[in-house]
Amino acid sequence: MSGSLRPSPPAGPDTLPAVPRRERAPAGAACLAPDPLDELAERLDGFVAAAVHPDEVAALLESDGMTDDHIRLTYGRADSFALAEDLYARVERRHPEPQAPPAPPWHTGLTGCLLRGLVFALPGLAHVLAAPLLAGEHGRYGLPAGTVPLLAGALTGWTWNQALAHRAYTWLGLGDRPAAARALLTGAPAGALAGTAVALAAAAPGEAPAAVFAAGQSLYLAAATVLLVLGRERALLHALLPLAGAVPALRWDLPGPLRAALLISSLTAALTFAALVLRPGARRGARGRGGPPLAASLPYGLFGLGSGLLVLHAGLGDPPAGGAAAVLALTLSMGPAEWLLHRFRGGSLHRLHTLGTARAFRRAVTGVLALCLGAYLAVLTALTLAVTALWPGASWPAVPRLVTLLLIGAVLWLGLLLQAFGAVLGAAAVCLLAAAAATAAPAAGPAATGGAAAVLAALTCALLIRPTAPPPRPPPPHPGRRTMTPSLLVPFYEHPADRPDAWAALLAAAPALYGVVLNPADGAGPAPDPAFAEVAAGLRAAGVRVLGYADTDYGRRPHGEIVTELLRHRDWYGADGAFLDQVATAPAALPHHRGLAVAARAAGATTLVFNHGTPPDPGYAELADLLVTFEGPWDTYRTLEPPAADGHCHLVYAAPPGVRPTAPVHCAVPGTGAHPWGTLPHLPEPAR
Repeated sequence: MSGSLRPSPPAGPDTLPAVPRRERAPAGAACLAPDPLDELAERLDGFVAAAVHPDEVAALLESDGMTDDHIRLTYGRADSFALAEDLYARVERRHPEPQAPPAPPWHTGLTGCLLRGLVFALPGLAHVLAAPLLAGEHGRYGLPAGTVPLLAGALTGWTWNQALAHRAYTWLGLGDRPAAARALLTGAPAGALAGTAVALAAAAPGEAPAAVFAAGQSLYLAAATVLLVLGRERALLHALLPLAGAVPALRWDLPGPLRAALLISSLTAALTFAALVLRPGARRGARGRGGPPLAASLPYGLFGLGSGLLVLHAGLGDPPAGGAAAVLALTLSMGPAEWLLHRFRGGSLHRLHTLGTARAFRRAVTGVLALCLGAYLAVLTALTLAVTALWPGASWPAVPRLVTLLLIGAVLWLGLLLQAFGAVLGAAAVCLLAAAAATAAPAAGPAATGGAAAVLAALTCALLIRPTAPPPRPPPPHPGRRTMTPSLLVPFYEHPADRPDAWAALLAAAPALYGVVLNPADGAGPAPDPAFAEVAAGLRAAGVRVLGYADTDYGRRPHGEIVTELLRHRDWYGADGAFLDQVATAPAALPHHRGLAVAARAAGATTLVFNHGTPPDPGYAELADLLVTFEGPWDTYRTLEPPAADGHCHLVYAAPPGVRPTAPVHCAVPGTGAHPWGTLPHLPEPAR
C-alpha cells in the first residue's frame, strides 16, 4: 500500500498476485532496522556495565534531562525506568574492582565552571561603562533616568530567550542540531526585536540613550542565547573581554568615546560569533521533525518572567544606587549559582553510588542541598558588599534589605535547580505568584519572597531528595479497543485538488467512517500541503479519525524516520491516529514494533492501526487498536475466509458493488491494478 501517490490506473487486467501480500524478506531480527537504543547503549556502556541496579541507570538518564516524552519518541520505551531496564539487560556487567572513594565533587571541574561563571559576570560591567552615557536629569519611580526602559527591555528579552533556549535544547536532545540552529535563527532575532520594541515603548522623553542601550542589550541577549545553547561559551567569553575595560571605570572617569567603543566592539563580536554558529540552521531543508510543541517551552519563559520581576524588585532601591548594586550583585552571582547547581547534581550522584539505603541517601543529599544553597547565599552576600563598596554613591544595605536580597537569591537558585531537573512548572508558578504579590503590595514583598523560598525548598525536598522507584505499570492503553460496529476504514490516496468531488463524498459519509488514512506523498511529505490540511480539518470536525500514513518496510525502516512522519502528520494535518503500513508478522519482530507503538502513542496517535495484510503473530494484538489481517483482491478474499475477530480489519479491492467484508472494520473498493486505493468504496447516502 506504499506505492506512488497518484499513478494512472492501468488499462489492462489486475496483475497482482492472487494471494494476500507477504513480507518480501524474512522477518527475523537480523533484517530489522537498528534499534535506536544501540547507540545509547554504546555511549553509556561504561556506566551501565558498572551499575548494580537498573534504577541507577534511570537516575543517570533523568539527571541528563531525558523526559519520558523524549524517551517514548526517540527510543520507543514507556519511561526512563523501562529504558534503563533495557540498557541494563543489553550491556554485559563489568563491575570495577573496589577502590578508594572518589574525590568529593567539590574539587572537580572547577576551572571550566569558573570560566562559565565569568561569562555570566562580564555583561554586568556593560552597565558600569554605560552609566555616564545614560545619565539624565529626571527619572521615574525613584529610579535614575533611563532605568525603566532598560529594565523593561531586559525583562522581555530574558523571558523570551528562556523559552527559546528550552526549545533549542529540546531539538539538541532529539539529535537534530541543524533544527536547533534553525529555531535559534528565527527565534533570537524575534526576541531582540521584542526587547527593543518594549524598551522604546517604555522610554520617556529624554531617555533615548537608555532606549538605544536597551536595544543593544536585547541584541546581546539574543547572541548570548545562541552561543550558550550551541556550546560556544569560549567564543562568548572572547566577545566579552572588551568589557573588562569597565574595571578602571569604577574609580576613574573614562572618555565617552572610549566607553562607547568598548561596548560596541563587544556587542559586534558577540553578534558575529552567533551568526557564524547559526550557519547550519540557514541551510535549506534544516526543518527537523514535526518539532517539540511550542507549549512545552512556555513554562520556561514564565519562569524567566517571574525571576526577572523579582530581580526588578531588588533593583527598586532607596537610594537608587543601592538598588542598582543589588541587581548587579544578583547578575554576577549567576556564574557561581550554575557551578553550585552542577555540584549539587554531582554530589547527589556520588551519594547514589556510595550509599545503600534510601534514608541515608535522603539525609546525605539534604546536607548537599543545604551546603550548596548556603554557599550561594554566602557568595551573593560577598558580591553585594563588594559591589556596594565599589559602586559610586552606593550606601551599605540595611539588614532588612540584605535579608530580602538573600531571599530573592534563594528563590532564584532553588527555581533554577528545579528547572534543571525538569520541574519547571512549579518553579514558574511560585516565582510568578511571589512577583505578583510584591507588585500588588510592595510592603509585603519580603514576606512574599520568603514564602516563595520556603515553598520552593519544600518542592526541592519532595522531588529531588529521594531515590525514585518505578511506578506500577498500567496495561498499554487501547483507545479504540472495544466491540466495534461495522464501519469503514478508507485509505484514499488521491489529491484533493484532483478529486474534490470524491473527498466531498467521503466527508458526507462521515457517520459511517471508522477513519480515513491520510497519505499526501507516501507519508507526510517534505512540506505541509494546504489542500490535505483542509480536508483533514473537515474530517476532524465531522468526528472522523484522521490516520497519518507511514511505511515501516516490514521493520527495515529506521525508527526515527517513522517518528518524523508521524510528528509531521500531527503538526501539519492534526492527525489523531497512525496507520503503519507493511508491518511484519513474525514474533521475532515484536520488540521492534513495540517500540514503534510506544513512539506512535507519544506522537499523539490515540488510534493505532497495523497493516500486516495477512494474519500476524497474536502478540501484535497487544500493540495496536486495529490489525489489518487481510489486504488483497475480492476473488482471493471470498475463498480464503480470513479471521474476522474484534480488532481486525479487512481491506479488499477489485470488489463488485454490494459486497461487504466480514471484519467489524473494513473497506471494499472497486479499484484494481497497481493503485486500487485511488477509488472510494460504495458509500452510503448521506442522511437527509
